[in-house]
Amino acid sequence: MSKAISEVYGYILMFSIVVLTVSLVYTQFYPQLTRNQEATALKSMENTFSVLQAAERLVMFNVSPAKAVNIKVENGLLLVNSSFGKISLKVGGNYYNYTCGAIIYEMARNKLILENGAVIECSMKECTILLTPHIYVSSNSSGYITDIFISIVNITGLNQSIKGMKTLCFYQINTEIVSIQNTNLEMQFFDETKDAWLNWFNFSFKILQRYNNLNVDYTASKVTIQNVNLTLAHHVIQVV
Repeated sequence: MSKAISEVYGYILMFSIVVLTVSLVYTQFYPQLTRNQEATALKSMENTFSVLQAAERLVMFNVSPAKAVNIKVENGLLLVNSSFGKISLKVGGNYYNYTCGAIIYEMARNKLILENGAVIECSMKECTILLTPHIYVSSNSSGYITDIFISIVNITGLNQSIKGMKTLCFYQINTEIVSIQNTNLEMQFFDETKDAWLNWFNFSFKILQRYNNLNVDYTASKVTIQNVNLTLAHHVIQVV
């Protein structure tokens, strides 16, 4: 009888050890493995978005009439959203309102977004511009921006969700260019990436360069530049 009881206790002990081991794997090692896989997938997609941005640039500036990019989407979902966000510009007394479509990669709590020529990474609600947009300035020796070139990029096409292998093709549909001398410029951002844009302007032009005629208003989500020569290019890019 005592031998049988000992065997029962032995089975219970072994079963408890197995359950404890499995629990440790799922509570300690499996989440870390998942995080490592997600980090690897995100890094791979960062490289992919760099290629997508380069392809978009080639089409925008008429280096190539069309550009195809082969992509592989893993551990997430790629979206083409033709009405992702918008940007409003006030130039002097005139208003220009633009829709900015985007290519978006979503995985768990992370996003990569190709919007308005920039690659933006979001984790939870914090967004940062990884690869800069097509916005260029020149200044004088007194620390004032004298000229600014802004490219507004509107990605259009059928909204689609992509997993696995896919070829994305970029085509330029239209480009309009407006040049205005000695004007006051106000840019307002509206979508979930607005803080990334405000931070980029603030850090790149206000903190690093200390331009005197540029101001970033986080409360109103606006960037203003006084007395500047503006060249504004609006590109419509179709993605299929």
